[in-house]
Amino acid sequence: MNLTINLTRKCNKRCSYCYIKKSKQEIDFRRFKEIVSKVDPQIVTLTGGEPFLYSKISKIINLLNQRGCCVRIFSNGRVPAKQISNVLHEKGAELFISYNEHDKKTLKNLRLLNNKGVSICINHVFKNSSISYHERLVSEIGFIKKINFLYPLKIGVANIKMFSPTEWYNKLEKIKPIISNAGMNGFYETSFIKAEHSVLEIEKVYPCKTGFFLDTNGLIYPCCFMTEHFKGRSVPSSILSPFKCEILKKYRSEDPNYKRICPLILSTL
Repeated sequence: MNLTINLTRKCNKRCSYCYIKKSKQEIDFRRFKEIVSKVDPQIVTLTGGEPFLYSKISKIINLLNQRGCCVRIFSNGRVPAKQISNVLHEKGAELFISYNEHDKKTLKNLRLLNNKGVSICINHVFKNSSISYHERLVSEIGFIKKINFLYPLKIGVANIKMFSPTEWYNKLEKIKPIISNAGMNGFYETSFIKAEHSVLEIEKVYPCKTGFFLDTNGLIYPCCFMTEHFKGRSVPSSILSPFKCEILKKYRSEDPNYKRICPLILSTL
């Protein structure tokens, strides 16, 4: 079972694609312990806002480590590297840092954390940029050996271009040799499958990947993207069927040869 936890809605950056409304609201630590005990997750993703702005993040990681959970942290990487490394010191957690354009502060932190042996994966929202742009980007962060290319969903404040299936896969094919030449391991959000797949195949092979999403208000939602579409629950319920997903309904593929699947499913580039 997977559990994603929004620790705080505080953030020190304004990303145009972000779907989280900023505020000072944070998760109650007692509520966190209660839900973890009920769900008993194998994989826990800590997100925000910026999770390293949450004062009890060390206590949370310690508790999850004690339970044997695989811990993932999604950060923008702009909190001082020393603060991040102190939190992660001798703790079992993988750090995912967003890097979508040149950013001196984040790049400096990436280098410092990498030198300290912190396990890092880059999350990169693949916006409508040229291949030469991505060549420059990879040349900056090539010392990090793992990168996820994320499909740009129009759920933030910006008018982001959403690619058709053909556009998406063509762009990925062009970026593949750049990643390979840099010695990086690349992954991408699959986003679409061929239309001939049956409903049962989709539910079995491409199920909801979030599991449960615990928001800062202490309520549980079926997905991190759906806090505006579902009434939060105080206790976990059943995992969401892909065919009840409001995101998939809203952003259906305009290409009749493809169906859209959960945007959180990753494939190897």
